[in-house]
Amino acid sequence: MSSALRGIRSTCVPRPDVLAGGMSDNQFAAQLDKVVRDPSGYEVYSDADRFFDLTYPTSGLKQLLAKTFGRLAGVAGDDGDHGVLRAETSFGGGKTHSLVAVYHLAKGARPANVNDFLDTSLLPEGPVSVAAVVGDALDPVNGLATNGLTSRTLWGEVGAQLGPAAHQALAQSDLERTAPGTETLRKALGGRPTVIIIDEIAQHLRQVAESGNESVRRSAAQVPVFLKNLFELAMGDPGVVVIISLASSGDAYAKETSELGQLLDGATRAATAHAESASVLSRSGRVIQPATDSEIAEILKRRLFESIDPAAAKEAGEAYRGLYEQIGETVALAGGAESPARYGDAVAASYPFHPETIRVLDKRLGSIPNFQRARGSLKLLAEVVADLWEGTANPEIINVADINLARLNTLNHLTIAIDRAAFSGVAKVDLAGPESHCHAVDVARFPGKPPFATRAATTVFLHSLEMRAGVGAGRSEYVLGSLRVGEDPEILDEALAEAERVCWHLTYDGTRWRFHTEPNVNKIVEDGKRDIPSTRVTEETKALIAKSFTSDAGVTAVVFPTSPASVPDEPRLRVVAFDYDHLSVEGTSSATAPPQVVEMRDRAGAAGSLRAYRNAVVFVVADTGAVEDLKDRVRSQLALEALVTEPARLATFAKEVKTRVREMYDDSGLNARIAVTRCYKHVYYPVKDASSNHLAHRELPAAQKGDTAKSVIRTIRELLVNEGKVRTEPIPTNWLRQRAWEKPESTTTKKISDWFWRDQSALLLLDPTLLTDAIKKGIANDGWVYYDTLTEKAYSATSATPAVQLVDTAELYTAEEAAAKGVLGRPPSLGDVLASVSPATTGPALRAALEARCQKEPTKAQVADQLAEAFRQGKLVVTDVTPAAGVKALGVKEIRERSLDGFHILTKAEADSLGVQSAVAKPASKRIEAKTGQAGVALSNFRDELMDKGKPLVEMRLTVRAEPGRGPQDIDLLGMAVAQMPKQPAKVTIDVAASMPGLEGVIEIRLEGDKAKYQQASSKLGPLLKAAEEIDGTLTLTLDFGENGVTVTDNAFSTVDSVIRGLGPSELTVEGTLA
Repeated sequence: MSSALRGIRSTCVPRPDVLAGGMSDNQFAAQLDKVVRDPSGYEVYSDADRFFDLTYPTSGLKQLLAKTFGRLAGVAGDDGDHGVLRAETSFGGGKTHSLVAVYHLAKGARPANVNDFLDTSLLPEGPVSVAAVVGDALDPVNGLATNGLTSRTLWGEVGAQLGPAAHQALAQSDLERTAPGTETLRKALGGRPTVIIIDEIAQHLRQVAESGNESVRRSAAQVPVFLKNLFELAMGDPGVVVIISLASSGDAYAKETSELGQLLDGATRAATAHAESASVLSRSGRVIQPATDSEIAEILKRRLFESIDPAAAKEAGEAYRGLYEQIGETVALAGGAESPARYGDAVAASYPFHPETIRVLDKRLGSIPNFQRARGSLKLLAEVVADLWEGTANPEIINVADINLARLNTLNHLTIAIDRAAFSGVAKVDLAGPESHCHAVDVARFPGKPPFATRAATTVFLHSLEMRAGVGAGRSEYVLGSLRVGEDPEILDEALAEAERVCWHLTYDGTRWRFHTEPNVNKIVEDGKRDIPSTRVTEETKALIAKSFTSDAGVTAVVFPTSPASVPDEPRLRVVAFDYDHLSVEGTSSATAPPQVVEMRDRAGAAGSLRAYRNAVVFVVADTGAVEDLKDRVRSQLALEALVTEPARLATFAKEVKTRVREMYDDSGLNARIAVTRCYKHVYYPVKDASSNHLAHRELPAAQKGDTAKSVIRTIRELLVNEGKVRTEPIPTNWLRQRAWEKPESTTTKKISDWFWRDQSALLLLDPTLLTDAIKKGIANDGWVYYDTLTEKAYSATSATPAVQLVDTAELYTAEEAAAKGVLGRPPSLGDVLASVSPATTGPALRAALEARCQKEPTKAQVADQLAEAFRQGKLVVTDVTPAAGVKALGVKEIRERSLDGFHILTKAEADSLGVQSAVAKPASKRIEAKTGQAGVALSNFRDELMDKGKPLVEMRLTVRAEPGRGPQDIDLLGMAVAQMPKQPAKVTIDVAASMPGLEGVIEIRLEGDKAKYQQASSKLGPLLKAAEEIDGTLTLTLDFGENGVTVTDNAFSTVDSVIRGLGPSELTVEGTLA
């Protein structure tokens, strides 16, 4: 309810009999004959005081009373001029109600509120004779007993009601079934003030015209004669008033009247009699319409409510005027709302009913023959009011959508009672009650909000009952009938669209929504679902879940683990999805992690040892309440698949049904994938909080259509990021040393990295470059020393920045510890050797000079390697004897193989001046030979040689291998690297053979192409390779750096190096080609 408006339960007071509910027809149906003949059994209408209290003084009723009693009082002018008055129908009746009012006042009743209805000076002081004859009460064959007198004709009954003298005067005319003349009638009235009321004359005409008694049939022609004579008498006698109701185009019995001649099957007497009667009346009387359309709401309000707060009515009018002014720009309003100011006044006037409620009852349902407009509307709205006061709903106004079809009396009144019984089942299955399809939409789509689907569908339902052309509700109609102040009409559009997906009888033709009694495509699919075996549904559902939980974004999925051994205890994030048959949780009790989750977090391996990397596992558990919905979506997909793959069956459907079936099939896979995310929504991730068993619970947000391009794993990763569990900011070096170093003075990079996966308080380190960058900052700014034990190289603030690897062979020291351990030096470079050579340098002297220069004694092999490279470049000459003329210099192989202790090292100029015979150096290779090992080791060796070569790199080839027993993990990792490579051209080559479980032979895959094309194909190749029982082969990524190439300091090379190290394939081969 809008906060700007009060609920009607605080502004209106219903009448007690309305609140009691279950009101009978007698309480709403005005029956003149019962008031006359059985007043004790017809209390509501026979008790004049109560009758007038419940009656709204319409303009027509006041006019009828004024003219009736004004004539009897001898008032001059229009109020006294007409002796014959015709009461015409509006809104089902006002007519009979008005006749009862005349009858009560003519009989002498003087209710307390009589002043609201007429000027009491017009009421007679003396007695008035009254006859009220209802045509359908007459019995021309058996006779009708009144006051102990029996009559068989209309005039005979008038005499019986006026008294014995009148009856005696008309007895012979009654016996002969012949209309009495005016003098006989005057004698019967005896000169007394008289009111004669004749109701339902058309029904009486049908009765006599169709009688099996010939004399009765002949009397049909006497009815217009009687009326003519009676009218002439009344027009000439100011003490006589005749009030007659004759069916017209607006009357509830207009259909019977207009068809009277046809129903006589050629017998024209009735048609002629009716035409003559109407003609007589049109010449003699004054037509009075008891109630206008504008007074309908007042009639309903007066009968159903004791009091209505006028201030609340004004507030509602202003609020709804504002609403329709606001939405009028986007909704083509009709029904009067296109003029918001006037419609706001209409809202205030009809409050607590919305004008659209009155319009639908009057104009839409009122056209259904069996819906009595006055009686039907009053009885229906009495049920609606009783229902609202019995329940908890407190709407701001009673609109069409507030009619609760879940209330059986209300539903029966709108279906069975008006010959629309088939619609009762439609309502029950689609929109009435907690088991309906619309209720399911409201629970799933609009939790904690108004039931928009049920409200909009209720409005559409009432617009669907006419069963004629143009039936149903367009946008203006369901918006007017459903929208409350403060709501957006688009939410109703969405609600109906969602309802159409599940309802069995709701359709949309592009313009109007409508409920049919025939089933729609949803029902056809529902029937087909019953043919799908449950075993197949379970199999397909679990296959879909497994497909949805594929490794992605650097996160590994573990689907349906059977024990802790199913989840490796490794420092890499894994998302564990439980089989819903093994474990699911109720939404209301999901905050605490189930014991199965805790056990798998705590234990690892077949022996159940303690899990070391507890921060590396995140768990996803199905919602118990959503499992069946997921299986139902899968069942629907299978049923639709069965339909579209059976051309013969599909051909039996209409074109629009076939189109809809194909559309639903196209959507079914998407809907099933969405259902997976809505089912597997309970996520438990590690935290440092003993009160929650160190596992926090969050729910995945409900997936929409646009989200399905993302894997569930990626969605979970985003959830962890949003919850602040994933580190995205740079790591402070002081914090890192205090928290993650194994010892205050030293650690390994692997142990630092592992700490993030061991400590449940740590943020997940999904981007390892954050750690490598922090280590580089520690080296540059905090005096850390990075030492690669494989290459025996140390890096400090004064050296080149290392390519940091997170491995056990990469050590970190404080500066003090590094000095103590003697690891601060570095291996000599070619430049170091050239700078350290002086005239007549020997091998031991050069080694000593390099130790002083590099702060570490180099190995003899390291010195020999650099001397060989210097010789190859023509910069130094080496002999193993005292250099002199004719002495032959050593070649590359000899330099590497002979003892450094006997070397003499000369510059090229010195050697030439001494006459040393120089060996011929082979030209430097343009290739960097394959470096194989762990990713970090291979890349470091490759990087070092590239630096030593001193030439740009034009092409780089990275190869990983899949071998039996190892699986495609390294291929997956290098494949992930493809998307992160620099913009240089790249080519991917894959050559693998795979065997599948239970099948003979192998699948061979040999593909080569651009990296972008490979990325497109990898989504198909990945699942295939994962499904393989054994796999053997390679994946090579070839990067083209162009003619100019790159060096180790270029961003392109650094990016490749960083990405590959971060992903960490277990074995990598790197090769290169130089410029």
